[in-house]
Amino acid sequence: MADPARRRAIAVAEVRSHLQRRGSPRTQMTAIVAATAGAGFVASYAMLRAGLTAMALRYPLALGVAYAVFLALVGGWLRRFRHAPRARGGPNALDLDAADLPARYVFGGAGNDAAGDAAGGWSLDLDEGALWLVPLLVAAALVLGVAGYVVYAAPALFAELLLDAGLAVGLYGRLARAERRGWLGTAVRGTLAPACVAAVLLGVAGFALQRLAPGAVSIGPATARLVGGAPAEAAR
Repeated sequence: MADPARRRAIAVAEVRSHLQRRGSPRTQMTAIVAATAGAGFVASYAMLRAGLTAMALRYPLALGVAYAVFLALVGGWLRRFRHAPRARGGPNALDLDAADLPARYVFGGAGNDAAGDAAGGWSLDLDEGALWLVPLLVAAALVLGVAGYVVYAAPALFAELLLDAGLAVGLYGRLARAERRGWLGTAVRGTLAPACVAAVLLGVAGFALQRLAPGAVSIGPATARLVGGAPAEAAR
């Protein structure tokens, strides 16, 4: 008999395969991430209106609020999955059988989805006085990369969540009690590290913007001032 970790990996691979045949987990996660970003913008605006002008503090706090919204949306996705009728009727859960599992999962491990190479170049014409934009653009690109990673990992994450929420009954029943986990803990384990990376990057970017454009309280006015003004003021 396979060890517990191996059994769980096979179960996750099977659920992921079914999810990808039934729909587009990455599209669903993209919608969740977009709604999460919107919640972060709203939270940041509300904090600004409440008097929190320090971008280095406000942006990470807003991301914390957005992360809580993200977890709530993931919980909503699970509830929607539980109550959505199956195409052929019957219980609202994936009734999966290991016989449906592609051989590559059984004999070759869970494997990874093929990732396309991002290609194409771009250039930004900056004078010497605007080179400070480069690290800020890098930070922005890294934050987008974190969001892209969460979207890319969505099939495997959703598969684990369905198992741990008891919605993949054919497999869940075969997992030992010690292998079962709460869905919320699974969601946090799969996304907390990227969220922390994004919070640190946003905090650093906010701090840099306020050093470079003293008096600015949000990214729009700060960028406008730096593009049109003299960033040397922030050297003090």
